[in-house]
Amino acid sequence: MLDLTPDRTGLIPPAYARRYKQLGDFIRSCYGTSAEPTKRLTLDHSNIYIQLFDSSPVTIDRSVIQEDQTLGQVIRAYTVDVQLINTTDTNQWFTVAQGTSI
Repeated sequence: MLDLTPDRTGLIPPAYARRYKQLGDFIRSCYGTSAEPTKRLTLDHSNIYIQLFDSSPVTIDRSVIQEDQTLGQVIRAYTVDVQLINTTDTNQWFTVAQGTSI
């Protein structure tokens, strides 16, 4: 949790405002744009398959996974597996992340 409160005059001190802007710039640089639009999305029982690329290799160093909680928290566990195009076995998947809550 960030302590982003105004001072006793009701203003954000200039030094803090500059720092908050730096934080915002950093967050936008990390999550502001997608690497490339999703190429294909398919569903199969409890699995979601997302094809991200169909061209040259791209490095992905982070992702954002969100759950619509309009009806409450439904997802109790998840696994993110990737299939690399430069492997000899095209059926081989690698687990890159897993957790118990989104």
